[in-house]
This record gives sequence, structure tokens and C-alpha cells, in this order.
Amino acid sequence: MSIDIGTKIERLLRRAASRRALVPYNAFHALFAAAVPLRERYDRLEAVAAALCEPREADYVALLATDSGLPGPDFFVRFKRLHAERYYARR
Repeated sequence: MSIDIGTKIERLLRRAASRRALVPYNAFHALFAAAVPLRERYDRLEAVAAALCEPREADYVALLATDSGLPGPDFFVRFKRLHAERYYARR
């Protein structure tokens, strides 16, 4: 029995969250066939993460990290979109 891609993504994200770990981008992309466009990959990621939890409560997509362990460039775009009041808050 083959497991659909949505289930694979969900397992990857849940495992990382339960272990308080990050998901390297290459581990995420390894779930897909090489011919699957990036837009489709990220659309599936967004759909799975939103099904797990309201992104403003816990943003599962934020678990993706570069090889250095730092967030990718999209992290700050996501944070700004989901938490604009905190992003623009003065200290």
C-alpha cells in the first residue's frame, strides 16, 4: 500500500514537532518526484499544515530549515503575514 504525499508531509511535520526538531528543506523535497513543480510542493505543504492546526496558533511550515538550521527566507514573510502586529511592534 502506498502512502499519499499529504500523509507523508503530515508525518514529517508531526514527527519534527513532537521531537522539537526542524525539517531540512532537502528532506521535505525528497518526498516528491523530481518532476513535481515547486509551486505544487509548497501548495501541498500549506494545505497539510493548515489541516493540522490554524497557522496563527502553530505554524508547522516554520519547522522547515536550511542545512545550517536557520529559517529559510520565506520564514519572515510568513511571520509578517501571520503575525503582523508582532512583526511591526516597537520594543
